[in-house]
Amino acid sequence: MEAITEQKYTREPVVISYIHNGSACELRFGIGEFYESCADALEKYFCAKINHHDIFSDADSVPYKTGESIAKFFNPQCSDYRLLILLLTSMQHGSPHQAFILLASIFHNPDTSDERIREICEIQARDFININRGWIAGTRDMIDRGFPREDPFLGDVFKSLSASIDKNITIRSENPFLELDFLDRITEENYKEQLTCFIADFDGCVIYVDDQSMEPSGNYQKIVIGDNSIFNQSKEFMTFQCSIFLGLKNYNDCMVIKQQIDYSCPVFSYCEDMKKTEHRHICLTAPHCHPKADIRGGNCPFQLATYKYDLNNLDGTC
Repeated sequence: MEAITEQKYTREPVVISYIHNGSACELRFGIGEFYESCADALEKYFCAKINHHDIFSDADSVPYKTGESIAKFFNPQCSDYRLLILLLTSMQHGSPHQAFILLASIFHNPDTSDERIREICEIQARDFININRGWIAGTRDMIDRGFPREDPFLGDVFKSLSASIDKNITIRSENPFLELDFLDRITEENYKEQLTCFIADFDGCVIYVDDQSMEPSGNYQKIVIGDNSIFNQSKEFMTFQCSIFLGLKNYNDCMVIKQQIDYSCPVFSYCEDMKKTEHRHICLTAPHCHPKADIRGGNCPFQLATYKYDLNNLDGTC
């Protein structure tokens, strides 16, 4: 707890040691487990509001229930509403998993109302958000300088994302708990319309989701929500996804750059480029072996991403 109070950014998980049935056990709670806990808590609350019982949300799954378990360790009477407040506040911190444990320990008193905790946490969430404003503004300036010309396959996507983040951080600062307000106003009758508006307001996009209001027929019942967004699976955005993938891979592999490890193109499942048919094996095992991007066009997202980042092939032979 002393380390957490320093509130320094770290990707390292918090390690919790305990004894269970006489055996020493260790639980690791990191950023990934934190976000899975957020998704589980929001889904559970959402399903309850639209009167849809999801049997999967009741499963005692790790890591999905870890956040809830930690909150109820400090306060066994912790409500679902309070859990969401703590999760959403922590989400604004650079090390959200650490911040969540800290907040769960601070707001453990069952005599304090959820409404009062929300008031206090709104102030804390805004403080976290304002800390983020500086580096977000700096990042946006760097992107604008790095792509001074139009670049629809990468630069313009970066700029669109940057502008979206800048807009959303202002909205979030005004109301840190937008999700709670959304969940408060939805009903079984209006949730699709409300969800469509919520996604559109924040530049998000869900292409397909299960329509849970229809009787199961053995096949997926699909509805389309938010089909007009910078997050559509277009070649521009797929190039962006490949660029992020290559950047992370280059960073993670810098110490083992000579190793040749098979990996699949990150957008293979929904890419419609002809190379997917003609060179499927390369797409699935070594997409960096595709020919270099051709200025005449006809390049797939991975070729474009590789060209724009000027990344060398791992072994230098392809």
